[in-house]
Amino acid sequence: MFSVSAPLLKFSNAPLPRMVPARQKFPLPEIADPAGCLRQRLAALDLPEDMQHKRVAVAVGSRGITDLFLLVRELVHFLLSKGASPFILPAMGSHGGATAEGQAEILASYGLTAQALGVPVVSSMHVTVIGHARGLPVYCDAAAWGADAIVPVNRIKPHTQFRAPIESGLLKMLAIGLGKDKGAALIHGHGIPGLVDLIPAFAELFLHSGKILFGVGVVENARHRAARIEALLPASMPAEEARLLREARELLPRLPVQSLDMLILDRIGKDISGPGMDSSVTGRIMANGIPDPPTPRIGLLAGLDLTEDSHGNAVGVGLADFISQRLANKIDLRATYINAIVGGFPVQGKLPMIMPNDRELLNAAAVLTGATPLHQAAIIHADSTLNLEKILISEALLQRDMDGIEITGPAAPPQFDENNNLIPIEKL
Repeated sequence: MFSVSAPLLKFSNAPLPRMVPARQKFPLPEIADPAGCLRQRLAALDLPEDMQHKRVAVAVGSRGITDLFLLVRELVHFLLSKGASPFILPAMGSHGGATAEGQAEILASYGLTAQALGVPVVSSMHVTVIGHARGLPVYCDAAAWGADAIVPVNRIKPHTQFRAPIESGLLKMLAIGLGKDKGAALIHGHGIPGLVDLIPAFAELFLHSGKILFGVGVVENARHRAARIEALLPASMPAEEARLLREARELLPRLPVQSLDMLILDRIGKDISGPGMDSSVTGRIMANGIPDPPTPRIGLLAGLDLTEDSHGNAVGVGLADFISQRLANKIDLRATYINAIVGGFPVQGKLPMIMPNDRELLNAAAVLTGATPLHQAAIIHADSTLNLEKILISEALLQRDMDGIEITGPAAPPQFDENNNLIPIEKL
């Protein structure tokens, strides 16, 4: 892990803003029984009659899906009931440090082990070229391609760095996830145009190969609960994924304002967003040749901790202005650098300023807010860009028009623990 101690800084203690607890109201469609819903979707599929002893690769990614274990277990039971011989494999590009062991570890962190599921887990970085699209080789995990069929399982959601009819979902898993580090590097090496154009082109080769049995797509609401679960056959997958992406975009959590002096996030991480934090919330992509979105506009951005499910991969940390020492202590530079390089966004692997504790972080921020004293600044403190329902807002924001906001308590000074670190939102 990374080990650099934050320098001792001597900024005076700044007057801090009083923070007001608030709750945002988002549309929250939710499936009460995700496994039961998937069971119904699978039963309705028109599948081949003879699946006896067919080896089926169930491709699972590194994106956080709240009900992932339940859904994969249900899927495995379904395939076994058809007489098939399923096995699990990671389809996550270069994640997990681009090693077979690292990717298997990510699956295990979600409970996806051979012992828990009763079927093998096959993790390898070995790929094979399955054809060509747009004059480029298309890679696939060799074990997956050697199986009789492939079933991808993924969350369908907006991508953080581009807008297109197809973004993050089943087709991206086919084109990039199953391509391992070679496939991911090839597509990402063509920049945003590569993501927009090559994902559908590469995925089309998979869909027309006869290898894809079906796919399981999940759309989550702002509380990270399943809002829709669909089992999609190859012929309908592109159109249905585009429809589900539009639905997912409507359910995204967002900030209640379009500009802030400072955004404080308790957690960043790969399970939260590809670059650790969603650019639709932070307003930051910071990639050469790619303009940042016009809104939201965030003056200063601070990340305080790294999620355990990131396994040290802190890609996206370079989008922040400040991070805490405790976040820095969890960074696996190898995993972070590989993801940033293969992903084609080197700035996301850079290190921001490291602060010894959150009080010193706020003192440094007070110097940078310029003409606006920190205690009068527009600040939001949130758990993460994926969890924006419960937030703290500074008193300055009470003067703004904020739709869908419910004030849930009185204003109070920021709360710190014995180490001068802010109490996380989820513990307030």
